[in-house]
Amino acid sequence: MARGAAPPERAIGATALLAQRAPDVAAVQRLQALVGNERTVQRLAASDVVVQRGKFSEHAAERGKERGISNTRAREIIRTGTKYYDPLHDNYVYRSDTGECVCVAQDGTVLTKYVRETLSPRWEKA
Repeated sequence: MARGAAPPERAIGATALLAQRAPDVAAVQRLQALVGNERTVQRLAASDVVVQRGKFSEHAAERGKERGISNTRAREIIRTGTKYYDPLHDNYVYRSDTGECVCVAQDGTVLTKYVRETLSPRWEKA
């Protein structure tokens, strides 16, 4: 880094913060363009997962309709729910206080949505 130059994280703001969590920097830049608001991007970065429009699997869409969990609600659960790691499937489960669960792959794709009254014994709090 050149003398007097700002560290890269400061130079590009939330894009750098998200890039540390998402391997696809172009996807992060598309998110910032889509959202168009640095503060919103920073809030998304704090959630540890970026779910962009279109990043819901077909299975998640079908199960969401069956179980009454919309994509908007799924994003809310990811943002505010308790995060668990599922080592068997190598993914994350976000669970609301009401038992609604959203299963998210390592790349941020929502895999499924369901309701579970109890925690799985294999889940580890993340």
